[in-house]
Amino acid sequence: MNGAAHYEKLKRPPIREKRIGGINAYYGKISDLIEEFESSGGVQRVRTYTQTLEDELTYAIRALLTLRGGVLVVHGPRGCAMAVFAAVSVLGRGRTYPCLARCYSTDLSEKDSIMGSEKKLRDAVRRACEEHRPKHIFILTTPVVAINNDDVISAAREMSEQLGVRILPVFTDGFKSRMPQTGSDYAFHAIFGMLRGARGGTAAGKESGTAASGGESRIPAGAESWRVSVAAVNTSAEDMDELIRMLQEAGIEAEPFFKAMNETDEKGGLVLPEAELFLCVGPEETGYFAECLNSDAAARALSVAPPVGLEGSR
Repeated sequence: MNGAAHYEKLKRPPIREKRIGGINAYYGKISDLIEEFESSGGVQRVRTYTQTLEDELTYAIRALLTLRGGVLVVHGPRGCAMAVFAAVSVLGRGRTYPCLARCYSTDLSEKDSIMGSEKKLRDAVRRACEEHRPKHIFILTTPVVAINNDDVISAAREMSEQLGVRILPVFTDGFKSRMPQTGSDYAFHAIFGMLRGARGGTAAGKESGTAASGGESRIPAGAESWRVSVAAVNTSAEDMDELIRMLQEAGIEAEPFFKAMNETDEKGGLVLPEAELFLCVGPEETGYFAECLNSDAAARALSVAPPVGLEGSR
């Protein structure tokens, strides 16, 4: 199986340790690490522990918060929901994170972590629907849910049918991968799943074979007249406004991807913004999304590094 159908069938994307050979932390001499990669390609330490300031949940929240008209339900203790504040505080003083979604916590107790807590999940989803009438709901799992074995998939499916709202789980339980950036992959995997069946037409250049696989694209002649949709994570509202301004100053019609993605089809799926090119800024967070989009006949995406430094700005 290949193409968009391959990504649609996946419960979650492959962890970065397997997909791109990612390493979260290394303790030792850099010369030993280089020698190891040159001789064997690197060995994953599968039974080790690392503690970082951020985790999968933080990165997933950071991506999904920018989705207009949505609700995030963090299924876990209230402390896990504090990842929302960690997600938006990354930019520092003087910067505003574009929070367009609402957040809820199921506030699981110690007893819930043992006996299960699907009732609290259903109550939180129902309350979110009553208070905000969202267009879509993402349920983000936590380590507690991985322990008590709540059936989040069945609960999401049943609640979606009852409430008439698209509900998708995002499996950020922290047990599969030790790399926090994997949370971005999980979030964009869920977004891509909601886009399935909500697209039409053929992106410019796709029919002539100008899009390459592996998240890369060759820009054909006339691209300066294209409409560009810019997807970026860890980007303040001020920086995004400046990026859009710079593109428009260069004569390119551009808009932020998440802000434009506020329409749903009759099945509750998100409608892909009308654009000839999706510019995914920052491969670390959006590279997997570019890969997903390029697998579909109705989209083309280009993954680019942020313009940092003289070389990156040319």
